[in-house]
Amino acid sequence: MHDRTLPVRTRSALVLKIVRSAEANARRKTLALAHFLDHLRMMKKVRPAAQLALVEAALRIADGHRTEPWHGELSSLYLKLRESETTAAWRQAFSLDQDEVLQHCEAIRNLRHYPPFVPPIPRRALPAATTPALPVGVKSKIKITRVDLNGFRAASAPIGLDLTTRGKPGSVVIFGDNGVGKSTLVTAIELACQGTVGRQAPGWAGDGPQLINLATPGRRAEVSVTLTDNTTLSKTIERGDGMWRTSGSVTPFAFSLAPILLQRADLVRFLGTPGARRGQLFVGQFAAGGTDGSVQEIQQRERTAKAARKQFVDDLAGRAGHPARVGTEFVLAMLGTLYLGGQSEGQWKAHRGRLPREYVADKNRYLQLDREINAAKDLTKQVPKEELENHALQVKRLGELLGDVNAPLTAALVAVTRYEFVERLAVTVGGSVALGLRMVVHLKDGTTVAPEQIFSEGAQDLLAILFFIEVAKAAAVRGQAKVLILDDVIQSVDATIRRRLLQHILTDLKDWQLIITCHDRLWLGHVQEALRNENIPYCDVEIRSWDFTDGPVISSTGTDPSADLRTLVRKATPRTVAGAAGLLLETLCNTLSWTLPASVPRARDDRYTLQTLWDSVKSKVKNSPELGPQFNEISKIISLRNQLGAHYNEVADSIADAEADRFGDLVLKLWASVYCGTCCGYVAKQAPKIYSCRCGVVQFTT
Repeated sequence: MHDRTLPVRTRSALVLKIVRSAEANARRKTLALAHFLDHLRMMKKVRPAAQLALVEAALRIADGHRTEPWHGELSSLYLKLRESETTAAWRQAFSLDQDEVLQHCEAIRNLRHYPPFVPPIPRRALPAATTPALPVGVKSKIKITRVDLNGFRAASAPIGLDLTTRGKPGSVVIFGDNGVGKSTLVTAIELACQGTVGRQAPGWAGDGPQLINLATPGRRAEVSVTLTDNTTLSKTIERGDGMWRTSGSVTPFAFSLAPILLQRADLVRFLGTPGARRGQLFVGQFAAGGTDGSVQEIQQRERTAKAARKQFVDDLAGRAGHPARVGTEFVLAMLGTLYLGGQSEGQWKAHRGRLPREYVADKNRYLQLDREINAAKDLTKQVPKEELENHALQVKRLGELLGDVNAPLTAALVAVTRYEFVERLAVTVGGSVALGLRMVVHLKDGTTVAPEQIFSEGAQDLLAILFFIEVAKAAAVRGQAKVLILDDVIQSVDATIRRRLLQHILTDLKDWQLIITCHDRLWLGHVQEALRNENIPYCDVEIRSWDFTDGPVISSTGTDPSADLRTLVRKATPRTVAGAAGLLLETLCNTLSWTLPASVPRARDDRYTLQTLWDSVKSKVKNSPELGPQFNEISKIISLRNQLGAHYNEVADSIADAEADRFGDLVLKLWASVYCGTCCGYVAKQAPKIYSCRCGVVQFTT
């Protein structure tokens, strides 16, 4: 192991062998680690499990010698490793607990004659939360009946959307291409109900999406939702001093416990955030009757400034060929290399006088970022005590809610994925830090692993979705409204289990108000079909296009696919009426062919014409006293579908409007005989020769 000509991987393997050995005493293990620390610059070639142990020991040795050239690089590497959560793997590899690790680190320090390591003192501890626990069993009946927005994000003009079905609040399916404004609608609901955008209180105007539409003359945005108890929650957004300023309704308790909006970005953020900080994704939602979010706003301000400073320093270091280290002296050294020929500022002034313009601009940029960070830290010290207490209360509520999710989360994952090798999932809150949130998978063979060590990316997305759903359910039994928005997240899951996930959601959240957005028309059909099968009332909203000046073009069709034809009969041209009637007739036959079911001759690639489907369904119901005569009447004029609605021919120009309207009326009558507007479903076989919808309103015999 002392032979430095050996490859780093070989030397690391020898070190691990000694540390893992049951025969080696503590002193020998410590010496093995100490000797290996000589080649710190080559740490990147060692696997993470070994890196974390060795780098932690090295930092404890080097904390009193910060001028060493490798210390900054080592610190960055250590933080990166810590955030990657290799601690558990490292302890398992070395078979050491935390106390033994600290003993080894201190032993190394003693060998090098360094003073004992003293951990830093937290700058400001949160006060204890003394508020009573959240009540269990208190259920809210509040739903959303309407959303209005003006000047918010993609909405340059006022938009009002009715979310009721037959006068009652129901689920909503929002369909549209990417970029037409689906997320604008659901984010407006989030802002009005919870005062957040993307789970964060609006803060720096330069960070995140543009909240005020650029085409809005007044340069302000307004959003509001109307609830079933006739209350209105509203928010107004204005921009001032580089910040988004919000005013309006206080967040009610019914929307204060857990996020109501789940987006693809939430899954990415959840899976990419280290367990030690994952709880921060939820804190900010667990407010006590509403909060202005000043703690989160200040923290976000500090994080933004630090990120900008790091990017600036990394860019300077790359151009100057220096290690990327934060600190005025290091930055000035890099600037000297870039603009002053390696001289200091004083040396340059003594010989040449005025400093280069680029040097001054970059120096001022760094000092400005430093001032912003210090200003944010000073603001934190000025946060009122009650705000800090509210933040501590949020941490407490996080633990209360997440303590209930282990069993149902395991059951949901196994039911959807059919992973029989999973024994249970364990979600732990807290630990070494108050906002830690870690997930561990216990397998049936006794192995314990992290989700990313065994699940594919699609399965991890699924796990994140199920976790957020269980959090929402836990909040609902404590008084949160049963409203959940799924913004194009289900399609991120593997196609093989996507339908099972949708079925699980609709079954588990049957009495909830679900708002589902999607951009794929085939998937839209699956969602609509699943909602109908579960007898869940819903309405359809389609965003057809978006324009910079006019905003989204929205059409709400409810749940009745025949609505378009009803609108066109006796009002549109014969060609338009015949085209809509033919499309509805094809939709009707396609569904009846498997709900009855009817025998359809197999076609290549399962491509069937209307005539093929029509003949098969007609043959199935020809003896029905209710449907037989209707099919015979339509058969006499079904050719209008091709003559007017599908192809051009000169004969079509001579067809009277009344004939096209009669075709539309017959199709609508047939539609009403096989589709129920009450339960939003088609008829199906219930008994020999008896067909009816789920609620029994529409039925016929054969």
